[in-house]
Amino acid sequence: MKDITCEVIEDLLPLYADGIASEASRKLVEEHLKTCADCQKKLQRMQTPETPPETERHAVDFLKKNRRRNRHIMIGSILAALVLIAAVIGTRFYVSGDTLTGNWMYCDVEVNDRTVTARAGVLDSIHAVTPLKFSEQDGIVDITAKAVLPGIYHDSAEGTFTASEPVRQVHLNGNIIYDSGVKILPLAAEVFATAHPYMGSMPDNAASARALQMYARFGSFTNELLTESEPYTWRILLQDPVNASDRKYTENDMRRCAYVLIAVTGNLSNVEYVYMSEGSEQSLLVTKAEADQTFGQDVHVCGQDVRLLNRLMIICGMN
Repeated sequence: MKDITCEVIEDLLPLYADGIASEASRKLVEEHLKTCADCQKKLQRMQTPETPPETERHAVDFLKKNRRRNRHIMIGSILAALVLIAAVIGTRFYVSGDTLTGNWMYCDVEVNDRTVTARAGVLDSIHAVTPLKFSEQDGIVDITAKAVLPGIYHDSAEGTFTASEPVRQVHLNGNIIYDSGVKILPLAAEVFATAHPYMGSMPDNAASARALQMYARFGSFTNELLTESEPYTWRILLQDPVNASDRKYTENDMRRCAYVLIAVTGNLSNVEYVYMSEGSEQSLLVTKAEADQTFGQDVHVCGQDVRLLNRLMIICGMN
């Protein structure tokens, strides 16, 4: 054993310290360590964890603190964003609300010279109404009311307004609900807002159909505009078949809608419905002459006067 130098043992110490030296090498190292204080100290240094320098410890501490701070900032930012989103959604649905039209909101209005008294509400049970706001210009009083989720508001709202001059028209959210002594049906007000002079614009035609709730009445349909020569025809092709038992009622409803479409579309002469019933294709043609006869005068005047359109809808039983 005396022939084993410290240099040889130093080579074996890392293996010994890690516990991976062979049995023979381990015994050799242990025998040497019994008498060699220098190698004992070297082994002790190997087995003692190295303490990082002061600057390194500070750097590590800084990184840990910075990581914690960044994590707190990130969590705080996420919470702030969630609070902001909740506030925006809450304001949107509980305070500012949606501007609803005549199909979804009612308004009972009374006009006495310059005084307007109104009570508005929604036609469902899941909304409330914001307080009514009034403004006026040139004898026209505008009422703004919005639908919100129940919370701080009630299912209806009332208000009284005194104008600076006699009131000739009252609007609710942009639609006419009173005109020169006549209360206008919500549906008439909604459809009148879509009146247009030419049937060649399908977006304008579609707006009138939506206002008449034709998709709810008849289901999905496609359109063909026959404008190569007069009389111009709007052909409506229903996608859903009509039951034989419902055919009479459905065709009456088709006629009513056709009268109104002809009334608010300046150069439209005919509306033709094509649909399936009892396995065969059916067709119903409604002409302007028929609409004129039902109304008692040129039905196209309804597109310029909401009171006349209102009267047409009452005649058609759409009130």
